[in-house]
Amino acid sequence: MAYKGDMDTEDLDQLIHSYEYENQNFVKMIEQENQLIKALESQIEESTEDTKRMETDISHFEEETQRLLKQCNINKVNIDSQKKTRGLMCDHEAALLKKLESFKLETAEKQKFYKENIVKYSDIRDDHMRKYRCFPMAIELENKKAEVLSAQELVSQAESTKTSLKEMVAAKEDELNSKVMSRIIVKIAKAKLRTFQLDKEIQECLHQRDALLKQVEDVSHSKLSVQTNDCVHQYSEEIPMETGEESLAPKNSRSPPQ
Repeated sequence: MAYKGDMDTEDLDQLIHSYEYENQNFVKMIEQENQLIKALESQIEESTEDTKRMETDISHFEEETQRLLKQCNINKVNIDSQKKTRGLMCDHEAALLKKLESFKLETAEKQKFYKENIVKYSDIRDDHMRKYRCFPMAIELENKKAEVLSAQELVSQAESTKTSLKEMVAAKEDELNSKVMSRIIVKIAKAKLRTFQLDKEIQECLHQRDALLKQVEDVSHSKLSVQTNDCVHQYSEEIPMETGEESLAPKNSRSPPQ
């Protein structure tokens, strides 16, 4: 009987140890479940925040979608309007191109007309100049101009000689000494006399040049002008009238006077 009681005690101890072991396992499982619950709760919170954020984004996307849809409708209306006006714009472009071609042709005709007039009036001018150079007063004017140029050359030569003499006198004055003073003084006096004479000649040449210039100016502004105008008028009266020229001129254009 004692042996049976000992066996019961051992079985009870084993059973208690078994329960304690199971209890510890349950505690560990509970702790694991609690940790899992906390992790799931954290995930749920994150998911909730993500859901709210996604709902906000979805709301924004819906607003953006509505805006884009509205803009798309506006674009469709604009496209339809552009399609309608495109034909008008093409017609307008064609009309402008046609007008441009017409303007080019008109400009080419005007250009040809003006070139012909330029050539014609250039020939008339050259003819007038040839006749003008044959007038006695024009010939006299050219001769006076030649005399003025000759007088200017003489003045330039005299001034060059005067400068050379002054340089010679200055050089000789540096070479003066007491032994040849008298002869050098005589030479200097002669040179100065020659310089004085050259100055006098220069003044006379300048006076002649001024007189010739005055004569040229008088001839240019009085008799030559009157005679030239009379001859040009007489020559213009001899030119035959061209009746068909004005009919060839473009509209609203004015031919230069003959």
